[in-house]
Amino acid sequence: MAQALRSIEEDTPQTALVAQVSANPGLVLLDQERFNQFYEAIKQETDKLVPDLTTEKGRKEIASMAFKVAKTKTAIDAAGKLLNEEARAQINKVDAARRDIREKLDALKDEVRKPLTDWEAREEERVAACDALIALMKRDAVVTLEDTSASVAARLAEIKAFALDEGQFQSLLATAQQQQADAIENLSAAHARLLKEEADRAELDRLRAEAAERAERERAEAEAKAAAEAGECRSRS
Repeated sequence: MAQALRSIEEDTPQTALVAQVSANPGLVLLDQERFNQFYEAIKQETDKLVPDLTTEKGRKEIASMAFKVAKTKTAIDAAGKLLNEEARAQINKVDAARRDIREKLDALKDEVRKPLTDWEAREEERVAACDALIALMKRDAVVTLEDTSASVAARLAEIKAFALDEGQFQSLLATAQQQQADAIENLSAAHARLLKEEADRAELDRLRAEAAERAERERAEAEAKAAAEAGECRSRS
């Protein structure tokens, strides 16, 4: 490019700028104002050319000037390509550094946070276990039509046996204690009611059995009496 620009810079007022760009084409890539000045310097030189198509010399001068401008373009474009390659290499280097830094700092962050992470996992398990026990007491406090005094008594004994540790339940302790008390109250009342209902049914069944037995005995006695009377009548006959 130095040769391409050397002829252009002769006898021009922008000789210094053209010389700078000739030595370092990349100067005009990142400075629009400098490129505008450089372009004007070249344009002034090309404007001096008076095209003469009637002679071979004139035609060669046109081709030579156009070739010099093309070489200038090629040199600047090549400088731009080199800048792009250098920029991409720098970007790749930065990206690689970013990945390495992220991985190392993420690992360090996880290492520093591990005690808290483990504690949070244990807390999550603790709360889940407490919630599950509270839900169990709430569910088992419900008495259905299929329940008997024995099934209710079994659930009542199980709920009474639950030891609600303050260290385990912490902020859920009051909720768990209230649910346990409600379940015990409900199951105790249901147990007493079912015991009475079962006792009443047993008494009713006993009375019905006695009545049936008495009726059967009276029927048998009546039949025996009737048979005896019938025998006496036949004897008299």
